[in-house]
Amino acid sequence: FMVGVVYDRVHHRNLNEFGGLFSRMPVYTALSIGIFFAGLGLPGLCGFIGEALVVLSVWEFSPTLAIISAAVVILTAGYILWAVQRVYLGAEYKGPHGDHLTPSNLRENLIAGVLFVSAIILGVFPYQTVIQYMEPTIDRQIEQLADWTEEKWPTATASEAAETADPVTALAPAADETAQDAIRN
Repeated sequence: FMVGVVYDRVHHRNLNEFGGLFSRMPVYTALSIGIFFAGLGLPGLCGFIGEALVVLSVWEFSPTLAIISAAVVILTAGYILWAVQRVYLGAEYKGPHGDHLTPSNLRENLIAGVLFVSAIILGVFPYQTVIQYMEPTIDRQIEQLADWTEEKWPTATASEAAETADPVTALAPAADETAQDAIRN
């Protein structure tokens, strides 16, 4: 949507031709930067919780991959800041249809405002807004994945485990050493 607002006016998306939109479209720029920051993963905005959950989850699997994913987050932040500087804060726009770059209208501001407020709500209250509704589905998918994994790569069955297990510990796993000696004798 945010790209569409500018595209509707100048009919192109070439970043090299943009610049200085802040001076011509200040409200649009403020809302755009807020939404960019949500994508950047700033704390308190919707992108942060997603990035944090991904990096922390990957850390459990592989610290190396977690470090790589954190580095990608930093690279993404750099790209977003570069785009903000170039499009909104750079030199004055000199591309085609420059006279059509008028301030955003009420409809565009309301839609962008709803997007930005949604990014704040999702960032501040992620569990109450999204995660609690995802949990049953995620639990079901994990169960299905576990069943599929067990089907493709079965582990030892109960009968195989019983054949190889020590009967004393199998019958009395919580018993202390004295009780186990009494059972053996």
